[in-house]
Amino acid sequence: MVPAPRAQADLGEAVAIGILGAIIAGAASQAAQGNQGARTSSTGSTRSAAPNPGISQAQREQNRQVQTALNYFNYPVGTVDGAFGPNTRNGIRNFESDMGFTADSNLDDFERNFLLDSYRRAQTGAQVAPYSLIFAREGTQGLLRTYRNEQRGIPTPGLTPMVQPTPAVAPAPAPAPAPAPSLPSFGAFGTNTGPSVNNHCAQIQVLTTTNGGFTTLSTMTDPEFTLNEQLCLARTNAMSEASNAMAAIPGIDDAQFVQQCTGLADYMRADVESLGTTNPTAVQLDVSRKLRNSGRTPAELRGTGVICLGVGYREDRPDIALGAALIMVGIDQDAYGEIIAHHLREGFGTTASPARAEAWMTRTLSSLEAGAPPAFLPNQSADRVALLRAAMRGETAAPAGGGGLPSFGAPANQ
Repeated sequence: MVPAPRAQADLGEAVAIGILGAIIAGAASQAAQGNQGARTSSTGSTRSAAPNPGISQAQREQNRQVQTALNYFNYPVGTVDGAFGPNTRNGIRNFESDMGFTADSNLDDFERNFLLDSYRRAQTGAQVAPYSLIFAREGTQGLLRTYRNEQRGIPTPGLTPMVQPTPAVAPAPAPAPAPAPSLPSFGAFGTNTGPSVNNHCAQIQVLTTTNGGFTTLSTMTDPEFTLNEQLCLARTNAMSEASNAMAAIPGIDDAQFVQQCTGLADYMRADVESLGTTNPTAVQLDVSRKLRNSGRTPAELRGTGVICLGVGYREDRPDIALGAALIMVGIDQDAYGEIIAHHLREGFGTTASPARAEAWMTRTLSSLEAGAPPAFLPNQSADRVALLRAAMRGETAAPAGGGGLPSFGAPANQ
């Protein structure tokens, strides 16, 4: 990727993907190798990393939580496997150094609790102001620094009022003449913007917090709200993955990522516009054909999709997010059809179509049940599939104890 003017439709096929994909290819390949858990020795031989049999199940689970949190806050450790190897130790050391702790690659109880509590806090509050502004501007590490500062008694602007010094008293100026009455104007309002995913998810997050946590199968009373919660969870996950992927590509600044993903939206515009009138299978075939003609490999296209999906959500550009989701579906990553279903249901970046939304969601859930790799919150994939399917059907949890007319039999003296 190099700084370039915004891609235009008349530049031909593969302009947007071609620029971004070529840079991402190396990083995507390295990430794939890292996920295979391979290690290369100084002699050039390769050996697979095996889990340490001496770690208890409880300790391994705690280790996984630590690795998940480190990855989220952009201290990449690779595969979440519960075993602390060199990558995890390096991530811990960088985390400790940034937070002002002793950088010895060994988490003490205080450091571990701070890391895990910050991760849980970010999952439920990162999209609520003022933290949403910090997240958009500084990413997940900005959130972590904010949580550390609050723990040290440093207030967060916009959340806790800052104490200001008392200004010196100056002589009161002579009153200015009252302005003539006029009608204020702030330009055209709402003429070129669609529904905001960011605002939508901020409202959903407030309700989730008020409800005491995310909806489950046993607590679901509002299927529509449940679907919105899952959209916002997928959105948060997508932004985190994109942030990690972007950090792994040197020499590209944030503005360039945004610029190239804006070009991607132009490249995929016709496909996005077809969502409301074309069935999912036909859309996928058209996109797959288009991507094959782009000259880019699936690994390059996957890197493009992951980054631009997160950038689209961070920049509140649902058209970018939809274009990126279509790329993922076009390379047979069927789980990303969930994003398309949510957008069609709410009208984010496209014309709302409940029928098409149901078709995309049904297709996606069937693929996941048949073994397609999940895209969001993979450790909860089975539970999410069941919850999404129940919500799409409009099901609700049965009230405790059920309803009915009680009967205790006839009294003994009757």
